[in-house]
Amino acid sequence: MPNFPVLTLSPGKSQPLWFGHPWVFEQNIGRISGEVFDGAVVQVVDPQGGPIDFALWSGSSKLPARLLGVGPRWPEGWNSRTLAELWRAKVRAAAALRARWNLPQPQVTEAYRLLNSEGDSAPGVVVDVFGAHCVMQLTTAAAFHHRAALVEALVEVLKPASVTLFSDATQAQREGFECIREVAHGHAPESVQVRENGVVYEVQLGSGQKTGHYMDQRENRARFGALAKGCRALDVHAFTGGFALNAALGGASEVVAIESSANAAAAVSRNAALNALANVEVLTGKCERELAKLAEVGRQFDLISLDPPKLAPSRKTVPQALRKVEALIGQSISVLARQGLLVVASCSSYLGEAELKTALSHVTGRTHRSTRVFQVTHQASDHLYPAAMREGHYLTAVWAVVC
Repeated sequence: MPNFPVLTLSPGKSQPLWFGHPWVFEQNIGRISGEVFDGAVVQVVDPQGGPIDFALWSGSSKLPARLLGVGPRWPEGWNSRTLAELWRAKVRAAAALRARWNLPQPQVTEAYRLLNSEGDSAPGVVVDVFGAHCVMQLTTAAAFHHRAALVEALVEVLKPASVTLFSDATQAQREGFECIREVAHGHAPESVQVRENGVVYEVQLGSGQKTGHYMDQRENRARFGALAKGCRALDVHAFTGGFALNAALGGASEVVAIESSANAAAAVSRNAALNALANVEVLTGKCERELAKLAEVGRQFDLISLDPPKLAPSRKTVPQALRKVEALIGQSISVLARQGLLVVASCSSYLGEAELKTALSHVTGRTHRSTRVFQVTHQASDHLYPAAMREGHYLTAVWAVVC
């Protein structure tokens, strides 16, 4: 086995890793022996020297080591510096797993997540597939260091027409690596048309929010559409219209989408046209203001999706986030018919099922209405996460009947 730098954990800090949590926090490191650099593979051991796993090193991060999930022994014949074999194995395993979920499914769903960072033991790497094109988001200095090998692995296994790399500027600065946005393989058009659940979307590759499309709500959008027949449907914080479009195709009698971003609202209109949907009304403006206007004129809906952007990025922001989500729920309920269905989503692990249910019960209590939850759902199945990693279980949608 090659010689690796050794990261020894502090006493009492091994248990989460033994149970499968993939992060080594800076304060949990006892000592490091050997030379480390961004992208280096380090062997992680407990205080007694017992091997746990191998990790990628990102020196400027508060999470300097993230486990690779290869186990206590380095695989025979794998290059420990280029990691070419490791990345090929990760991409092959991820593609095989998605195939079991029928992803991709031609003419039905061509957009899906191939690599979900720690969920696929590929820390710092997110890859979304849009038909023949891939977009790779890099979130750590280690992943940035290995970007060429990652692209090679994607090209070898998937044979895409293009691979676009990008990173978020704020995240790159925080993690200590260069912000990037470039086509690393092939030719990437500015936008592509792809299907998800049979709905056609125009996607700006790597230039919108996330990689261009919020794939984590794919299964929830399909559920929403299945409930929409004959309903008056409202999509609040619509982004590019996923819930609205699924409702319209599901047979909703009328559909309204509210979006504060003018660019995203225009995308809703384009996507509605691509799907020949003439009954999607798009309202552009602050969601609170547009909801108030709907209430003023007496508009009522039978089915509402409330999917705001991340309101609680950290634990300390939860109280403020709860106030915001309660206000949005209150405004949504003001235009929700009796026995109407309300879906409230949160994309923060700090604002999960318990918090959303509490917010619903508080608001309905104050407005003399009652809430009955009939299901709680999470991110789509291609957005895996380790069982021990609460942070990976970030998307929660509470589905309720409001009487």
